Amino acid sequence: MKVSQRMTINPITVTPEDNIYSVKDIMDREGIHRLPVLDSKGTLVGLISKSDILAASPDFSSSPSIHEVAYLLSRLTVSDVMSTEVMTISPDATVEQAARVMIDGEISCLPVIDNGVLVGLITRTDLFRLLIELLGARHYGVSASFTVKDEPGKLAEITSKLASCEADIVSIGTMRSFSDVGSVTMKVQGISCEDLSDILTPMVIEVQDIREE
Repeated sequence: MKVSQRMTINPITVTPEDNIYSVKDIMDREGIHRLPVLDSKGTLVGLISKSDILAASPDFSSSPSIHEVAYLLSRLTVSDVMSTEVMTISPDATVEQAARVMIDGEISCLPVIDNGVLVGLITRTDLFRLLIELLGARHYGVSASFTVKDEPGKLAEITSKLASCEADIVSIGTMRSFSDVGSVTMKVQGISCEDLSDILTPMVIEVQDIREE
Protein backbone atom coordinates (compact mmCIF):
# COMPACT_ATOMS: atom_id res chain seq x y z
CA MET A 1 0.00 0.00 0.00
CA LYS A 2 1.34 3.42 -0.97
CA VAL A 3 1.75 6.43 1.32
CA SER A 4 -0.52 8.38 -1.05
CA GLN A 5 -3.41 6.08 -0.08
CA ARG A 6 -3.15 6.80 3.66
CA MET A 7 -1.79 10.35 3.94
CA THR A 8 -3.72 13.52 4.74
CA ILE A 9 -3.98 15.35 1.42
CA ASN A 10 -3.21 19.08 1.26
CA PRO A 11 -2.54 19.52 5.00
CA ILE A 12 -2.88 22.86 6.77
CA THR A 13 0.40 24.76 6.57
CA VAL A 14 1.92 27.88 8.15
CA THR A 15 4.70 30.27 7.22
CA PRO A 16 7.94 31.09 9.07
CA GLU A 17 6.60 34.59 9.79
CA ASP A 18 3.41 33.46 11.56
CA ASN A 19 3.10 34.15 15.28
CA ILE A 20 3.44 30.91 17.24
CA TYR A 21 0.34 31.56 19.34
CA SER A 22 -1.77 32.09 16.25
CA VAL A 23 -0.40 28.74 15.08
CA LYS A 24 -1.29 27.15 18.43
CA ASP A 25 -4.86 28.42 17.99
CA ILE A 26 -5.00 26.66 14.62
CA MET A 27 -3.73 23.44 16.19
CA ASP A 28 -6.27 23.63 19.02
CA ARG A 29 -9.14 24.39 16.65
CA GLU A 30 -8.28 21.63 14.17
CA GLY A 31 -7.21 19.06 16.77
CA ILE A 32 -3.71 18.58 15.31
CA HIS A 33 -0.28 18.58 16.94
CA ARG A 34 2.11 19.57 14.18
CA LEU A 35 2.12 21.63 11.00
CA PRO A 36 4.41 21.84 7.96
CA VAL A 37 6.07 25.21 7.41
CA LEU A 38 6.25 26.58 3.84
CA ASP A 39 8.14 29.66 2.67
CA SER A 40 6.78 32.23 0.20
CA LYS A 41 7.73 29.94 -2.72
CA GLY A 42 5.79 27.02 -1.28
CA THR A 43 8.94 25.12 -0.34
CA LEU A 44 8.94 23.03 2.83
CA VAL A 45 11.37 24.67 5.26
CA GLY A 46 10.38 23.15 8.58
CA LEU A 47 7.88 21.54 10.89
CA ILE A 48 6.36 23.03 14.04
CA SER A 49 4.70 21.11 16.87
CA LYS A 50 2.83 21.97 20.05
CA SER A 51 5.84 20.81 22.05
CA ASP A 52 8.03 23.29 20.13
CA ILE A 53 5.65 26.09 21.12
CA LEU A 54 5.54 24.99 24.75
CA ALA A 55 9.32 24.82 24.95
CA ALA A 56 9.58 28.34 23.52
CA SER A 57 7.08 29.93 25.94
CA PRO A 58 8.56 32.77 28.03
CA ASP A 59 9.97 32.04 31.48
CA PHE A 60 7.60 33.58 34.04
CA SER A 61 9.82 32.85 37.04
CA SER A 62 11.02 36.45 37.14
CA SER A 63 7.40 37.69 37.31
CA PRO A 64 7.40 39.93 34.23
CA SER A 65 4.64 42.46 33.82
CA ILE A 66 1.63 41.73 31.62
CA HIS A 67 2.97 44.21 29.07
CA GLU A 68 6.32 42.44 28.95
CA VAL A 69 4.60 39.09 28.49
CA ALA A 70 2.43 40.44 25.68
CA TYR A 71 5.50 41.88 23.99
CA LEU A 72 7.45 38.61 24.24
CA LEU A 73 4.56 36.59 22.85
CA SER A 74 3.99 38.95 19.96
CA ARG A 75 7.64 38.68 18.93
CA LEU A 76 7.87 34.88 18.71
CA THR A 77 7.39 33.52 15.20
CA VAL A 78 7.36 30.05 13.72
CA SER A 79 10.91 30.49 12.41
CA ASP A 80 12.13 30.99 15.99
CA VAL A 81 11.01 27.55 17.18
CA MET A 82 10.39 25.24 14.19
CA SER A 83 12.46 22.17 13.41
CA THR A 84 14.39 22.69 10.18
CA GLU A 85 15.84 19.20 9.76
CA VAL A 86 12.75 17.42 8.51
CA MET A 87 12.58 13.89 7.16
CA THR A 88 10.23 13.50 4.19
CA ILE A 89 8.87 10.68 2.08
CA SER A 90 7.52 10.17 -1.44
CA PRO A 91 3.82 9.49 -2.10
CA ASP A 92 4.90 6.38 -4.03
CA ALA A 93 6.73 4.92 -1.02
CA THR A 94 5.00 2.12 0.85
CA VAL A 95 3.41 2.60 4.27
CA GLU A 96 5.89 -0.01 5.53
CA GLN A 97 8.74 2.29 4.50
CA ALA A 98 7.04 5.23 6.23
CA ALA A 99 6.62 3.20 9.42
CA ARG A 100 10.29 2.17 9.39
CA VAL A 101 11.45 5.76 8.90
CA MET A 102 9.24 7.01 11.75
CA ILE A 103 10.32 4.27 14.15
CA ASP A 104 14.03 4.43 13.30
CA GLY A 105 14.02 8.24 13.40
CA GLU A 106 11.79 8.40 16.50
CA ILE A 107 9.45 10.86 14.78
CA SER A 108 5.67 11.01 14.67
CA CYS A 109 4.99 12.28 11.14
CA LEU A 110 6.45 12.65 7.68
CA PRO A 111 5.69 15.41 5.16
CA VAL A 112 5.00 13.82 1.76
CA ILE A 113 6.91 15.49 -1.06
CA ASP A 114 6.32 14.98 -4.79
CA ASN A 115 8.72 16.74 -7.19
CA GLY A 116 9.63 19.22 -4.49
CA VAL A 117 6.00 20.04 -3.64
CA LEU A 118 4.26 19.21 -0.36
CA VAL A 119 1.26 17.01 -1.24
CA GLY A 120 0.42 15.44 2.10
CA LEU A 121 1.32 14.43 5.62
CA ILE A 122 1.41 10.92 7.06
CA THR A 123 1.42 10.40 10.82
CA ARG A 124 1.55 7.62 13.37
CA THR A 125 -2.20 8.07 13.79
CA ASP A 126 -2.66 7.24 10.10
CA LEU A 127 -0.65 4.06 10.62
CA PHE A 128 -2.67 3.13 13.72
CA ARG A 129 -5.88 3.54 11.70
CA LEU A 130 -4.44 1.25 9.05
CA LEU A 131 -3.49 -1.33 11.69
CA ILE A 132 -7.06 -1.29 13.03
CA GLU A 133 -8.38 -1.91 9.52
CA LEU A 134 -5.89 -4.69 8.78
CA LEU A 135 -6.73 -6.49 12.02
CA GLY A 136 -10.47 -6.08 11.48
CA ALA A 137 -10.75 -4.41 14.87
CA ARG A 138 -14.03 -2.69 13.97
CA HIS A 139 -15.69 -5.94 12.89
CA TYR A 140 -17.28 -8.38 15.31
CA GLY A 141 -15.95 -11.92 15.16
CA VAL A 142 -13.74 -14.53 16.78
CA SER A 143 -10.07 -13.56 17.09
CA ALA A 144 -7.39 -16.22 17.35
CA SER A 145 -3.63 -16.10 17.86
CA PHE A 146 -1.55 -19.22 17.28
CA THR A 147 1.86 -20.50 16.22
CA VAL A 148 2.48 -22.78 13.25
CA LYS A 149 5.39 -24.43 11.47
CA ASP A 150 6.86 -21.97 9.00
CA GLU A 151 6.51 -24.12 5.91
CA PRO A 152 4.93 -23.68 2.45
CA GLY A 153 1.22 -24.41 2.28
CA LYS A 154 0.56 -24.44 6.04
CA LEU A 155 -1.51 -21.28 6.06
CA ALA A 156 -3.39 -22.39 2.93
CA GLU A 157 -4.25 -25.65 4.69
CA ILE A 158 -5.80 -23.73 7.61
CA THR A 159 -7.73 -21.26 5.46
CA SER A 160 -9.04 -24.06 3.21
CA LYS A 161 -10.34 -25.91 6.27
CA LEU A 162 -12.08 -22.77 7.51
CA ALA A 163 -13.61 -22.19 4.07
CA SER A 164 -14.98 -25.73 4.03
CA CYS A 165 -16.74 -24.90 7.31
CA GLU A 166 -18.20 -21.74 5.72
CA ALA A 167 -16.25 -19.49 8.07
CA ASP A 168 -15.47 -16.02 6.73
CA ILE A 169 -11.93 -14.74 7.38
CA VAL A 170 -12.16 -11.00 8.12
CA SER A 171 -8.43 -10.43 8.59
CA ILE A 172 -5.21 -12.37 8.86
CA GLY A 173 -1.64 -11.41 9.72
CA THR A 174 1.59 -13.37 10.06
CA MET A 175 4.93 -12.82 11.75
CA ARG A 176 8.02 -15.01 11.86
CA SER A 177 9.04 -15.60 15.47
CA PHE A 178 11.84 -18.14 15.05
CA SER A 179 13.58 -19.81 12.12
CA ASP A 180 10.94 -22.50 11.70
CA VAL A 181 7.97 -21.09 13.64
CA GLY A 182 5.52 -18.37 12.63
CA SER A 183 2.86 -16.50 14.57
CA VAL A 184 -0.57 -15.93 13.06
CA THR A 185 -3.40 -13.65 14.14
CA MET A 186 -6.78 -13.87 12.46
CA LYS A 187 -10.37 -12.78 12.90
CA VAL A 188 -13.15 -15.05 11.65
CA GLN A 189 -16.91 -14.67 11.36
CA GLY A 190 -19.57 -17.37 11.14
CA ILE A 191 -17.96 -19.72 13.67
CA SER A 192 -17.86 -20.09 17.44
CA CYS A 193 -14.79 -19.97 19.66
CA GLU A 194 -15.18 -23.65 20.45
CA ASP A 195 -15.46 -24.73 16.81
CA LEU A 196 -12.52 -22.57 15.76
CA SER A 197 -10.42 -24.04 18.56
CA ASP A 198 -11.36 -27.58 17.48
CA ILE A 199 -10.28 -26.81 13.90
CA LEU A 200 -6.99 -25.13 14.78
CA THR A 201 -5.73 -27.35 17.60
CA PRO A 202 -4.67 -30.37 15.48
CA MET A 203 -3.21 -28.12 12.75
CA VAL A 204 -1.03 -25.73 14.72
CA ILE A 205 1.77 -25.84 17.28
CA GLU A 206 -0.10 -23.88 19.94
CA VAL A 207 -3.34 -21.93 20.15
CA GLN A 208 -2.35 -18.94 22.28
CA ASP A 209 -5.65 -17.09 22.50
CA ILE A 210 -9.22 -17.29 21.18
CA ARG A 211 -11.95 -14.80 22.04
CA GLU A 212 -15.03 -13.08 20.71
CA GLU A 213 -14.65 -9.35 20.17
